[in-house]
Amino acid sequence: MSTQKSSTTFIDKRVYYFFIFVFVLAASSFSYRYANHEPCVEVNFSFDNFENKVGSVIQFRDNTKEAKEWEWDFGDGTAIKNKKSELHVFEKEGYYEVSLKVNNSCQKIKTIYIEPKVKVLDSMNFSEFYLPKSIKVGDKLVVTDNSKTAHNWEWRFGESLKVNAVTKTAEYIYKKPGAYTVSLIINGEIDYLIKKTIQVVPVKERKERVINISKKSNQNFLNLPDAPETPIEQLTKPSEETVRIEQSKPEIEVEPAEKIVAEVKENVEIPEKPKEKSEVVNTPALDENTIRIGLQSVSDNQMSVQEFTNYFCEDVNPLVLANGKSYTFKSFCKFIKGKKIIIKRIVWGNEKKCIYSFEINYTR
Repeated sequence: MSTQKSSTTFIDKRVYYFFIFVFVLAASSFSYRYANHEPCVEVNFSFDNFENKVGSVIQFRDNTKEAKEWEWDFGDGTAIKNKKSELHVFEKEGYYEVSLKVNNSCQKIKTIYIEPKVKVLDSMNFSEFYLPKSIKVGDKLVVTDNSKTAHNWEWRFGESLKVNAVTKTAEYIYKKPGAYTVSLIINGEIDYLIKKTIQVVPVKERKERVINISKKSNQNFLNLPDAPETPIEQLTKPSEETVRIEQSKPEIEVEPAEKIVAEVKENVEIPEKPKEKSEVVNTPALDENTIRIGLQSVSDNQMSVQEFTNYFCEDVNPLVLANGKSYTFKSFCKFIKGKKIIIKRIVWGNEKKCIYSFEINYTR
């Protein structure tokens, strides 16, 4: 005889109480939010755009109706501000996303471009020097800065990218003809760079005068009367008087031509051709400012890529780093046109008289 057992499952009352508590809590929260809910209004704010430049004070204003709370985020990492109208200064150029959250719910984002700061240059700080329009190869060029505020000078005469002189008065001798740019930077301020052009002309070669000696018949001859006719027998035999005259003449020794030439050389001083002096060029050491000026000049189309390669030790097209990326130097020059150059590192060579490579950052 078999017996069937039945099982019954009981749920603790505390489980029911828990679910009822959660339901009541959720309903209360929903009711509170529903009762205090405000529909999201259209956020509207404005800002002064007369001079949006680095260092300028810009005023931002909220024009949203029924706005009670504000959260301004200017996108440059500064702290959140909580007033209806705020003043802000951007320290760097570029694009920024400015956001405004109203009543902790509605948000508006606008993009603003901050232009680079325009530097006001003092006309009193510009250098002034006289430069002739032309000069001959080998002649000494002397230039003097006449500015009153200068205490540091960097002269470049265009035959290389290196600084050729660092004194108020500079001297230079050009070795090759052509058009060259003479530049001067005072007090290390590239903004006060002055450039002038000079034409270097070649020295005219001195041509030696050549006298061509040719045998020409003398046209100014004398018309002499014809000699009287004499029998041939008398011409072949000299007279006794003629023989006596010939015997009485002293003998004249004719010196050979070689002896005459030797005596002339002994008595005449022939000037020796001046020996060309070998010029010893001491290449000055470079510095970071010189490389920066050169790169910035390439960026501003004031210097050719070929001219800058004079700075490199061996390879004229090495690998360089720009904004974290690797380029060959010539391809790198295409990317930096019109950019602002900031040098991070330079790989020097030959006691800082040349460079192997460099690393830079560039901005717009």
